[in-house]
Amino acid sequence: AETSGKYLGKGQQVAVEGEYMFGNGWGQDINFRNGLLVGQQLPFSHAFTGALLFYPKGATGTRLPFYIGGGCGVMSLAARPATKKIGYDPDVNSSESFKVGRIGAGIKIPRGVSAPNWAFRLDYRLLFVLANDAAPTFFARSKTRTGHQVQFGMQYAFRR
Repeated sequence: AETSGKYLGKGQQVAVEGEYMFGNGWGQDINFRNGLLVGQQLPFSHAFTGALLFYPKGATGTRLPFYIGGGCGVMSLAARPATKKIGYDPDVNSSESFKVGRIGAGIKIPRGVSAPNWAFRLDYRLLFVLANDAAPTFFARSKTRTGHQVQFGMQYAFRR
């Protein structure tokens, strides 16, 4: 959810955003060590990121203000017994953290006069998980990984 230290009124173009994400590691088919693992459960994941959003034409005064943004944060994977098959044993290494970067763009859909602090938004983000020599074999050990995120959400702008 976006939080801004300063209300984005007409002509103001920058907002600060903080986000927490959780992944529950549902089972999925994955290719690992030249074989197919069917229904393999993955580690739980948590990510904390912060970003700056830039509204080229301002956050208000247009019907659908658009923005571009970028930021960074930390993503953690938490091993569990089901991840032993893919080399991520909770008895050996219960958790691993990675630096992440994000870039993207989106549109803000203002709620209107009845709720001026609230809005909806639709955006796309490209997430970069940086390589880490201590990472599990299946995840970002030797190369940076990327992921795509498309989301629709609500936002609240704090006013002073």
